[in-house]
Amino acid sequence: MCVGLPGQIVEVIPDRPMLARVSVQGVTRVVNLGMLDGPPPGPGEWVLILLGVALERMTESEATEALRVLEAFGSATGGDLFPELEALVAAARTGPAG
Repeated sequence: MCVGLPGQIVEVIPDRPMLARVSVQGVTRVVNLGMLDGPPPGPGEWVLILLGVALERMTESEATEALRVLEAFGSATGGDLFPELEALVAAARTGPAG
């Protein structure tokens, strides 16, 4: 099973406009924007990310709700079903790793 994660665009990489730095609960990663319709989103906008690719745009309220559900689901299962998500949440709480 794959889980998409909401992320907020921090910046579009100037010389590679199909790539952006995206923050997922404080952890920043480079994400490919090439699958999105229309012009690339800009800083502050939210996207749904799966395997390093932004699949769709989201509103802030959709992103907030998705993160709430993911955290609640992880708590209810003890994190056993999603060890990668648990590690991401733990990393986000301690800050980005260099």
